[in-house]
Amino acid sequence: MARDDLAFAFILVGSVAFSALLRQFPAQLRPDAAAIVGAAAVVSACGPQCLHLAVALALAVFALNFAPPQYRERISFAIAFGHLAFVRLLPSPPGGPTNAAMLMLTLRLGAADATSSVELIRYACCYHGLFTGPYYSYAEWQAAMRAPQPLPTRRALWQALLAAVSALAFWRAVAMALPYRLVAASATEGDGLGWVGGVLSRNLPLRLVYFYLSSFQFRWRFYACWLVMELSGLFLGVAHPANVEIRVCELAMSPSALISGWNTSVQSWLKERVYRRLPKATPRSARMLATFAVSAFWHGVHPGYYLMFAGLFVMVGVEQLVRTAWPPHLFDKRDLLSGLLSPCCHLWTMGCFSFYGGAFNLLGWREVWGLWASLHYYGIWLALLPAVPAALKLLVVGVPPSREKTG
Repeated sequence: MARDDLAFAFILVGSVAFSALLRQFPAQLRPDAAAIVGAAAVVSACGPQCLHLAVALALAVFALNFAPPQYRERISFAIAFGHLAFVRLLPSPPGGPTNAAMLMLTLRLGAADATSSVELIRYACCYHGLFTGPYYSYAEWQAAMRAPQPLPTRRALWQALLAAVSALAFWRAVAMALPYRLVAASATEGDGLGWVGGVLSRNLPLRLVYFYLSSFQFRWRFYACWLVMELSGLFLGVAHPANVEIRVCELAMSPSALISGWNTSVQSWLKERVYRRLPKATPRSARMLATFAVSAFWHGVHPGYYLMFAGLFVMVGVEQLVRTAWPPHLFDKRDLLSGLLSPCCHLWTMGCFSFYGGAFNLLGWREVWGLWASLHYYGIWLALLPAVPAALKLLVVGVPPSREKTG
């Protein structure tokens, strides 16, 4: 196992253990203890690169104390993301645990809702959620530190533990049984990868099925991390420790449904700090594009992130076009026709998401295009396919009167 993987595993498991221990601390000591543990984790996992996080925190403290109150939120947001951009454009930008910590720290520092420099430092350094979601606001952190939620029942804790272990086991099982990179490699190396690679190289339908099944590891890797942090949050006393609704994601019939259950805390942050802060006259599609762009930039500068979120933007746009063109009862799952369409909608959603998720997983131009080429770029034409009849219907018939304002 790579060093970064070991560091993440230690941080996640250690977070659960320390959250249980922190329950025993007096309320006045909890914020300082949580911050000290978080700072120690950053120094241990990031080494000298932790200076990037220290600079970001120092800039946020400066903004909190010297920015005009009426502009403090905007200035804090600009400074947090400006520093993130600077670090990302360095000749050797940090990766691994340092990049993960910078992601979460940027969200905390960009909100500008702490009441003092000391409180901002405590909140920013709190170990819980510092390397992965969920994100929680200063008010939620303050409540968890000084007035935590009651400890759940033993049964609830065991259920949360079982869910995390099951997700971890499923992720590793799929990763070992169906190696992700074998799909792209099989198209170029073929028999050089053994009999499995040879079969995949000669059979496109089988290669598509293999890719679809292997892409489960992309999603379940995140599920496993978020469920471990949910268990940690239950011990800590966070009001809303969950960061994913797996059933909503895995059974999604549309991109918007999938997104609604995925990384919910960061999604709420983006909606509140980006989508709703744009001028009211901004068209909905422009708001959505800006939000996806900020999310892609927040994740990193790798091309795969931008390809992934560009694909999601297209998927959601196609969904909105289809919903505008066709009657609502087709999507309410209460009649025979919608029941027949539901499996098609699900396969379209997850098939496209798996395709664009490959870009997020592989990151580099060459790797992504190699994968997409081996799959005959199916996700591009599949994503656009439902738009053709919907656009033709709107051109011929026009927008239904009941949806002219919302279409």
